[in-house]
Amino acid sequence: MAEAHNSIGIHYIQQMDFIMAYESFDSTLDINPDYDFAILNRGIALYYGGRSELALADLNRFYEKDKQDPYRVLWSFIVEQKVDRNRALANLALHRKKLDDKNWATSIVDFYRGKVDETAVIADLVDDVKSQKQLNDRLCEAYFYLGKYHSDLGNKVKAANYFKLSLSTNVFEYVEYRFSRVELARLREKRKEASDSDNESAELTR
Repeated sequence: MAEAHNSIGIHYIQQMDFIMAYESFDSTLDINPDYDFAILNRGIALYYGGRSELALADLNRFYEKDKQDPYRVLWSFIVEQKVDRNRALANLALHRKKLDDKNWATSIVDFYRGKVDETAVIADLVDDVKSQKQLNDRLCEAYFYLGKYHSDLGNKVKAANYFKLSLSTNVFEYVEYRFSRVELARLREKRKEASDSDNESAELTR
């Protein structure tokens, strides 16, 4: 039942129904308080729902459970920068010291820190790949986090292209795949809001 509530919560995030998402993840954690990914997903739901400070508590809790996981470092940073970017960058540097250089995803953390470029991230992800599925999995992840990086900087076109590439991998079970859809929807909404604002300004100047 815990897994079912978690899956339902992810569905609600994709539908932008954050209240129902919170309730689903709360139910998951009521059943199994140690269900790591419900902690992550509730934090992401809070983040997308505009509650970054509450989200950070969950993401930090998720990070503390495995400090050598680059993805936990990334999500903690993504959320914390919305609260305090300088502190987030300082913590990113500290968290990087605990990561294994042999883990390809560590290069994404280095990219976020400005230590490597996007070409290096792609080069690292293809290193030691044993199958097409493994390559698709890594591409799905890398494209999402590169897209998220550019989205947060306001590089909307580049971000959208990366999110579309993440979706093109068809790794349906990964949160990176599912949240690429959320990110694209958010970009479309921002574009619509900007267009409506421009139209309104044009009307006022006539």
